[in-house]
Amino acid sequence: MLQHKLKWKAFLKKNRWLADLYRATKSIEQAKQEWKWISQELRELHPKDSKLQIQRKIIQACKLRGRKYPLQYILRTQPFGSLDIQCRPGVLIPRWETEEWIERTIPLLNSIPVPNPIRIMDLCAGSGCISCFVSSSLKRPHHLHVVDISSKALNIAARNLRACKNDSSTLDTQLHKVNVLSAQEAMLGLLRECHVVLCNPPYISSTEFHTTTEQSVKRYEPRLALVAQEEGNQFYKVIAAYVFKLLKDPCLNKNALRYLVFEVGSTKQANFVKELFSGSFFDATIWKDSANLDRTIVVQRKGIQTKSMDENP
Repeated sequence: MLQHKLKWKAFLKKNRWLADLYRATKSIEQAKQEWKWISQELRELHPKDSKLQIQRKIIQACKLRGRKYPLQYILRTQPFGSLDIQCRPGVLIPRWETEEWIERTIPLLNSIPVPNPIRIMDLCAGSGCISCFVSSSLKRPHHLHVVDISSKALNIAARNLRACKNDSSTLDTQLHKVNVLSAQEAMLGLLRECHVVLCNPPYISSTEFHTTTEQSVKRYEPRLALVAQEEGNQFYKVIAAYVFKLLKDPCLNKNALRYLVFEVGSTKQANFVKELFSGSFFDATIWKDSANLDRTIVVQRKGIQTKSMDENP
């Protein structure tokens, strides 16, 4: 304990601004690493600034970080697979859990027996990290429909998609500002055209948001992208209602809505969504993440089989 205190005092004496980073990270080594990242990023963002101007920006960034301000908003990017996704305040920061399931979904998308180009919807798209991963990884020709209620999110998604589109198999990308919960006709029209829906919706309940969500998330990330009514299940219920309404239409193309893939926040929610879609039209499968938590529901319209559905990573 004494050795740790002495090490901490020496650390502060060398550079007092690193104390802010230590408060955020609780690790001397991590604080040093974040100092390097912040310094490098701000120098690259402001190449014409003087040393004094850069130093002031670095100090201000460290003060923000000391108040648990997300590092991704300071650095303005977040790694997502091999991609660097641009991040801005007001847009949800991509998570590793989402990266895991979308990476696992790519072989499934390549194997679905529908005519090319396959049409994919990224619903509640946020930063567009899911669409970007698809655009950079999917081998078969495809169209992307990127849907979100937030103009700020769609602007960042557009930037990210432009950055990752080089040499991809994306034939067309359309961005749609739509309120999933209320714009029924718009949603029915979009869903009707898609073979696959990939969705990371708001799924935290109001109670969970106030009691268990991290302070930095509550304070700085958009509640609109995090919290849903009806114990966090509102979006799943509304989307399911749209889907089942479309399936009653005898004119619906047989290749429409072949798969729906949802991120969820708990085992209870996973079972709820699985039950929501189980029945005569669909089979639903739960995927665990690398932390062994139920994280993803893969909903398959009956009548097709692919190898990927039966594989466990």
